[in-house]
Amino acid sequence: MELILHEKPNLLIEAVKLIDAANEHIIGEEVKFINKPYKVGMNEEQIKERYSIYINHRQILLDRTKSLLDQYEMLRPYLDMKTVDTKGGDSLLASSVLISNMNDVTKFSFEEFLYNSLYELSGYKSIDDEDYEEIRAMSIERDFRLIYQMIQMSGVNNDKKSIYLDYFDNLELIYSNYIELLEKVSEVYLDNYYMVEEEVNKHIESLRSYDDLLEELVYPMFNIDKSIFREAKVIDYYVSIIGFNGFSFVFADMKNKRGYLNEGILVFELNDFTMKNSGEIENISEKLIALGDSTRLKIISILNHSPNYLKELADKLELTPPTVSHHIQVLLNNQLISGKSEGRKVYYYINKDTMMSISKIFAQQGK
Repeated sequence: MELILHEKPNLLIEAVKLIDAANEHIIGEEVKFINKPYKVGMNEEQIKERYSIYINHRQILLDRTKSLLDQYEMLRPYLDMKTVDTKGGDSLLASSVLISNMNDVTKFSFEEFLYNSLYELSGYKSIDDEDYEEIRAMSIERDFRLIYQMIQMSGVNNDKKSIYLDYFDNLELIYSNYIELLEKVSEVYLDNYYMVEEEVNKHIESLRSYDDLLEELVYPMFNIDKSIFREAKVIDYYVSIIGFNGFSFVFADMKNKRGYLNEGILVFELNDFTMKNSGEIENISEKLIALGDSTRLKIISILNHSPNYLKELADKLELTPPTVSHHIQVLLNNQLISGKSEGRKVYYYINKDTMMSISKIFAQQGK
């Protein structure tokens, strides 16, 4: 399997994804950049500061695309309809384009659009060569009678069947409007690409620096070797500034087993942050285990009010100094307290930084 890293995002994919995102966007509404900031160990303000370039860029693209989209109301039902019943799934229109591995909207023909629409309707993930040839023939011959039979026999619900029937009844008009919108959105994308171009180039250079190791990094990340995509002969690998912290991976050509991976510009960075934060949570869990003893909790409570030395703690706890010394050592080993020599005595203090870290993790996980 050959992995080809492209120098720039795939313009057609970006425009398609941008239209889908804009369909659910309200002009002027603040862009939600990362849905669960706690997973990457940052709060909203830290995210806004770190990714201000991407956030501002995305805000402009979504607002301008939404303004364009409002001029194409006839496309709305086919953008509202998701091919997968989950939030964030591709729209019917998007799916009818994304199956093709193309970068130029002007070369996307009606025949290709029709074929992809049928391909999506048939459930292309399980399609075999015989079905492939039948669908290709139907798209070439434009045999709508068979298409309507396919819709009626499909496993989709009646509401979706109705939309599909309307969709194929008006397919040529839908195609011309959608292509026109894609061309306009592509222009908006290119006009504002300068805002993030330097960051994208840095990302590409970073990936290039891995050279032969790139495949070893990418394949495990997206579980490619264990997926149906393991049969692909070639994978075209693009970065995306629309799907900034996600990715998509589909066959673009089932016959030739050629696919594309569209990886969000921040996938690797955010994955690193998530892993580091996960490690921090594991570290905190060890500290919580250390606190899972009533005597040690009492020591923390006492030190929270004021520093104490060993004999003071032993007297207050009504325990022997050696017993208290053992518990103190456990707390010291987990950085929950610290000791400071003052003359011949060692005073113990609560470690406020560690306690703040524990509180922060609980606050984040509760959001």
